[in-house]
Amino acid sequence: MPEEYKLPTALETVSADYWFPKFVMGSVLLYPAYDSFSVERPPSVFISAFLFALSFTMMWLTRVKPEAEILKYRRFSRWKSLQYSEIVGCNAFWVLGLVKTRQYIFPFGRIYFVLPRDRKYDYRWDREIILYIRNKARLYEPRE
Repeated sequence: MPEEYKLPTALETVSADYWFPKFVMGSVLLYPAYDSFSVERPPSVFISAFLFALSFTMMWLTRVKPEAEILKYRRFSRWKSLQYSEIVGCNAFWVLGLVKTRQYIFPFGRIYFVLPRDRKYDYRWDREIILYIRNKARLYEPRE
């Protein structure tokens, strides 16, 4: 793996992989969450809570920019920086990446971001960014 992670171009950064889950899916999930809640059916609270949590997680997706010394992430319209020594966990779940830090980061305590598309195979997600962040933060997989 090369030492520096190659950042996506401007068109890849603001692609549908970023805005579709954030703006479209996050908004679309709010209606079923609201519609499934009923006072007469107490178990509906669990379904509604799950859909609300999923919707708000989608809305709080951000972009990350790994650099040589710091990890930059975007909150609203400002880029914030994070030292790699502050990272205690970095993982991927389906199309999402997440970074867990020593300090609580509003709103869920983690930074959630969309994985970029693989340059060679367009139907796959590029997990090299996860490996790069893990290497910089010195988070290694346990050997079996």
